[in-house]
Amino acid sequence: MSRNLSINSSMEFIKRYTANPLLRNYLKLFSVDVLVKGSGIILLPIYLRLMTQEEYGLYGYLAAIVSAFSLVCNLGIYAAQSKLYHDYPSEQRGTVLFTLNTLLFVFIVVLLSVILLFNVDYFIADFLFKDSFEYGQYRSSILLGTFVSVYSVMLVNYFLTSEDIRKVQLFNLARVILINAIVLGVLWVSTGGDHALSRIKYANIVEFIIIIGFGGFYIHKMILHFDRAIAIKALWIGLPIMISAILGIFVNLSDRYFIEKYGTLRDMSIYNLALTFSGIIPFIFASFQNIWLPQFLKEKNSEVNRLRTKKMVIRLTIGFIIISLGIVFALQIMLMTHIIDTKYEPIMPLLPIVLTTAVVTSLTSMYSNHLIYINKLYVIILIGVPAAILGIGINIWLVPLYGIYGAAIASLFVNLTFLVSYFLITRIFYSRGLGPDLH
Repeated sequence: MSRNLSINSSMEFIKRYTANPLLRNYLKLFSVDVLVKGSGIILLPIYLRLMTQEEYGLYGYLAAIVSAFSLVCNLGIYAAQSKLYHDYPSEQRGTVLFTLNTLLFVFIVVLLSVILLFNVDYFIADFLFKDSFEYGQYRSSILLGTFVSVYSVMLVNYFLTSEDIRKVQLFNLARVILINAIVLGVLWVSTGGDHALSRIKYANIVEFIIIIGFGGFYIHKMILHFDRAIAIKALWIGLPIMISAILGIFVNLSDRYFIEKYGTLRDMSIYNLALTFSGIIPFIFASFQNIWLPQFLKEKNSEVNRLRTKKMVIRLTIGFIIISLGIVFALQIMLMTHIIDTKYEPIMPLLPIVLTTAVVTSLTSMYSNHLIYINKLYVIILIGVPAAILGIGINIWLVPLYGIYGAAIASLFVNLTFLVSYFLITRIFYSRGLGPDLH
């Protein structure tokens, strides 16, 4: 009898939680995201064998540069899309999408024209690399990669905001299968040449084609009408995020910049490998955030959002700690069994630091969501400027002394500064009775 009661109780528990639309959508998205990230980890030893340590180090640095600059080139429009899409009735949402994408397209065209006319990217490359770097060979691939990253974020954000989880699943599956199949094929048959360049080049070309294929669903929903009022609202949301992304270049790239300056590409390869494994944490969180944020912004009761955030932060922290322990154990097994070459063994004392940073970074986003919600995005800039200066100063101090470990400690300290600052500031705003500006 007690056994039957236990089974019934378990079934009720499962039904209650699977009936939750947030959890149900998360599981749908996460099931594919696990495949995406899992394939990346499974295929990582193959990439490490097909690329030299120097090539892998260079690839990781270039990928980080593209990622950082693509957030600036996005103009923060993805956040405006999440916010404004649900602020307008269904018949006006096509106008919202067209207005936002028109703004973004014009901005990218102007920015690209300035870059090509004045060779701004060559000056940036000279600054980011201490040794002679043949940037001209990488230029088209890096510029394409930045463009691809911008529209990949916009496309996925739209599917998630409109709660079309199926499209996100198909888009991610197409990326993981086609990109890895083609890039690994190119690296396998290529006996010479620059494998870092080949990996970046062909990955971006394939993803660009996939975006074109899925972009038709996005364009079909647009109404060809530019609304000036929507554009102004979008800029009020997006510009602080873009400025924050500019500051983020100094915060998020300073560690690798100083490793490149004071260390070697082999050091960079070990640091990149640690970031790849620790990246499982923000990857899992990103799947959750993609589902959480649209629902979070739709809620008009700020007290409900505060309580949900508090509960979710506790659950996420416990979950991330368990996952981090599993990552450390799994990587140790990979090194012991030579699945990953022992030349990457210095990663082990580095991994706990970068995993902690990954957890802190993910939790920070839970509080920065509230700044979007109550339209106080200028706070991101007020915190970001001193944090960026602090990050550069700590890296200048620690990296020459402790190398990649100094860079990891500096990154952890800066991200802790963000977490504590956002937590305290959101509490202050809510204590003053501030809520979302629905107008």
